[in-house]
Parts: sequence; C-alpha cells; structure tokens
Amino acid sequence: MINLYTQKPLAMNMTLFEQIKNTICKNENIPIDIVFSKTRKREILFARQLIMYYSAHKFKLASYSSVGALCGNKDHATVSHSIAVINNYLDDNIIVDKEKREKILFYDKTLLLTQDVVNILNKYNFLFNNIEIELNNITNLINRTNSNINELIGASKYIETTMTQIKDAERNIYELKAEINNLKL
Repeated sequence: MINLYTQKPLAMNMTLFEQIKNTICKNENIPIDIVFSKTRKREILFARQLIMYYSAHKFKLASYSSVGALCGNKDHATVSHSIAVINNYLDDNIIVDKEKREKILFYDKTLLLTQDVVNILNKYNFLFNNIEIELNNITNLINRTNSNINELIGASKYIETTMTQIKDAERNIYELKAEINNLKL
C-alpha cells in the first residue's frame, strides 16, 4: 500500500478515497476498473480529474504524488493540472461547460456528506475500540481479582488448617497439664 503523507489516519483516508472514487464513477457511469486507465476519453478523463481534485485539493487526503500514485500512477504535475482544470470549471470569470460546473457543485454537496459519514463512522470505530480496550482492562481486572480470591481461599484454608493444629496443640497441652497435675498428686 502507498504510504500517504498526511496527519489523518491512513484507513480513514483510504475509506474516503474509495468513497470519492465510487461516487464519481457511479454518477459518471464510468467503470471503476477503467477510470485510472491510460485512456484520454473526455468522460473518463473528467472523472479521473474529479477524483484527483477531491482527493488532493478539496479533502487533502494525501500529497499530490500519493494521490497521483493511487490514480493510475500519475505524477504530482498531473494532479496539479487536474485541480487547475476543475477550478477553471468553477471560476465564474471563465466561460465553461455549465453542465460540468453543475456536476462539480453536485459532488461538492454529495462528497461533503460522504466525508461527514466517514468521519462519523471513524468516531464510532474510535469509541468502539476504546470500549473494547476498557472491556479488556475490566476482564484483566476480573481475572486478577479471581486470582487474588483463589489466593485468599488458599490462605484461608491454610489458616483454617493452622487453627485446627493450634486447637489440637492446645488440647494436647491441656491433657499434658492434666497428666502433670495427676502425677503431682
């Protein structure tokens, strides 16, 4: 797997990257297996540029080089160019294809929701992992407590045995004193 330069957890970035890729491919009717191919067909190129734009620029999931590597072994310059192309579609001062601008605005809303869902899932995973750690701590504490209880039970049996021996010794001492007293008489 590619080592992404980021401060966010790698799993979260890959999950969001997959969501970006899947959302764009589905809405653009581009098969996932060809979106990162070498083809330069406009519809495939546009989808690939969108994926690079959202991954590297909008959500900053990784460095341009890392995003390029994930997008069919493209270099950072290709990612940078893709970002510039998408930004041009969004620039009000440039006459562009309005349909593509609307698609980009649609993805802005859709992918922001996707990011929110991924963030929520990651928070729940974080909480679940913390709960799991605490349950393991509690289980370890119970096991140590059970071990201590077993030690106390063993100590209690030892004390009980010792007390029985002391009572036997006291009885023997009492009997010896009685014999000594009988001998004196």
